[in-house]
Amino acid sequence: MFNAKVYRVRIASAGTILEEERLARNIINRWSLLHGELKGVVFLPMSMDSDSIDPDLFIFVADAYVDERLVDAALGKGVPVMIFSRKSHDICNSIPGEIKAMEEYRKKIQAKCKWVEYDGVGEFERVIVTCIKFFDC
Repeated sequence: MFNAKVYRVRIASAGTILEEERLARNIINRWSLLHGELKGVVFLPMSMDSDSIDPDLFIFVADAYVDERLVDAALGKGVPVMIFSRKSHDICNSIPGEIKAMEEYRKKIQAKCKWVEYDGVGEFERVIVTCIKFFDC
């Protein structure tokens, strides 16, 4: 048994990249298991169904779409937000204009949250680990 500060993490994604959302949960759970005792910090992933509980950190995984309503709601409550977006977008699964709208939204909120691009699953894991490792509340 050990003492640790526990951060509740809400993870969401656009429906086209559920694999990365699942992977984010696994990465965060694995980091907490391996480093939680030494760092005194544990991240507890929450599902989107846990609406009645406010998270301590909100992570959104994006392809060509960011749910601005969810991100703005988290920012409005003062919850730190991290957005992870693919560098390469699946054009076949993108609605025309989504990529442009996402870039415009990024410019609008870039000073309010951490927005990181990744290229592939290996880099996705690396950037999430790097971001949570240095998460400071």
